[in-house]
Amino acid sequence: MSPTYLVAILCAGWCSTCARFRPDFLQADLAGVASHRLWIDIEDHADVLPDSLDLVSLPTLLVASTPSDVAFFGPVRPDVGIVGRLARTRGQCSNADELLASIVARWLQSSVMDSATR
Repeated sequence: MSPTYLVAILCAGWCSTCARFRPDFLQADLAGVASHRLWIDIEDHADVLPDSLDLVSLPTLLVASTPSDVAFFGPVRPDVGIVGRLARTRGQCSNADELLASIVARWLQSSVMDSATR
């Protein structure tokens, strides 16, 4: 069974680049790549993000299946083709740091909790 992957964009409401990219990302064909797709506004969802999160550039892409299987985390050009290619290659990061693990762990926890309440 293949892993369930999360493809998430971390952004901010004030970021005009993110605002222009959002519709393309949400409509992009990520079939076979992402089981879950999220658009995370770092200000609106600050309560679920680690305090240590300090993004240098937006948008930032996260591709992961578990806290120990983070395939990509970093700034990305607002281009669905690039996002799709990065998500499809999803090579293991050699050193997934605690920040990434925390983001993915919180996503997995909320997914389990959401499933349990349905």
